[in-house]
Amino acid sequence: MCAGLAIWGCSSGDKVSGVSTVETQNAFLIKVVGADSLPATNVLARMRLSSYMQEETGKSTGVLAEYRTDSLGRIFVTDSVAKIFGSNSAAIEIIDGGVGAFAVVKFEADEKDADSILVATMSLEKLGSLKGRIVFIADSAAVQPSKIL
Repeated sequence: MCAGLAIWGCSSGDKVSGVSTVETQNAFLIKVVGADSLPATNVLARMRLSSYMQEETGKSTGVLAEYRTDSLGRIFVTDSVAKIFGSNSAAIEIIDGGVGAFAVVKFEADEKDADSILVATMSLEKLGSLKGRIVFIADSAAVQPSKIL
């Protein structure tokens, strides 16, 4: 007597964390951990152009891609999605309750190995705030805090 077992995998697009085992393409891994160094699971990561600046109206969020971390705190960005970011880098924002992480991640594949994975680790830390004023001088800006919260 023989018994058969079939396993199917489904996804709703390329915004789901995980690497395709069918296609051969570069995948960039971003690992997210909490302050306790344990994987940060099911947290939302928003990716924008690294040159993105908020408009005064505040209507545009500038978000080009969103991901949720998997059970091991990982986000896999395929090469095709990374190409959306023409500068080969993206600003990544993760805010989960009172903790968050912000980083600019470069999407660069190792030319020797077409299937290489670039690993970036982001650590969630307690968020704070700053009250004060910003002074613009020539091509730079300085923050003069009156109170750090």
